[in-house]
Amino acid sequence: MPWMSQLDIKSSMEMAVPATQVWEVVSDFARNPQWQKGMQSCTWLTEPPVAVGSRYEQHARFLRKDVMTTFEVIELDPGRLVTIDTVEGTFPITVTRTVVPTAGGCRVVANVRGDAGGIFGLITPLMRLLVKRSVTNDYRRLKALLED
Repeated sequence: MPWMSQLDIKSSMEMAVPATQVWEVVSDFARNPQWQKGMQSCTWLTEPPVAVGSRYEQHARFLRKDVMTTFEVIELDPGRLVTIDTVEGTFPITVTRTVVPTAGGCRVVANVRGDAGGIFGLITPLMRLLVKRSVTNDYRRLKALLED
């Protein structure tokens, strides 16, 4: 059943820093290794700044495997929302990062959608748990990085 392999993970984090400061980091994918565990490198394939159609390549380690992925920005509301989609890679996902100003700073929200097909499809319930934990921990690291 295809729905069993589907991932739809949401995570949010309140941060006591201005939304503009958070946006500068979450929209500059070359900075992902600063706050995302397992991220080895992210390299722009198109010239920054970020725009719809921008592409970057990332090398990550997940479950002790190298994961090479090329992403493209498919939606952009500067300062507020960016959505990226897999163009090429092992694990097709779509990630939306949203930054919402609040009275005390901002809230950043991540939505990760994908299909844990192939070998990962066999362990979809575990994949959901691992991805949720990974995303939540990444945003905790981002918060620590920016609030220090």
